Amino acid sequence: MAKTPDNSNGPMNGTTEVVLVPDPGASVQNVFSDARFENKDTVQHTISVYLKDGSANLLKIGEALVLEAGVGAPLAIVGMVTVKNGETVVAKMLAAHTTTAPRRWSSWINCT
Repeated sequence: MAKTPDNSNGPMNGTTEVVLVPDPGASVQNVFSDARFENKDTVQHTISVYLKDGSANLLKIGEALVLEAGVGAPLAIVGMVTVKNGETVVAKMLAAHTTTAPRRWSSWINCT
């Protein structure tokens, strides 16, 4: 079995879900290993991470993260979650940002 590390990063998008780990496709699995969030906004934000299947059902991964305003060091969640065909890992903020969108980084291993 081949194992290839991969990652994604970018800003959060208000209360719209952002994909941390994409759908791996048929006969492939992604093993989600960690996500990091950094808040340089002027207000506190709460972010939740979910495993989402193709029918939009959500399974929360861990507790909601509370990011204090102006936190320069990323807060991390670490765990191993297998993402199968038709599933993604997404993150969502409870409220929209005011000045600067929090940033996110995520890592996974693609297993073929």
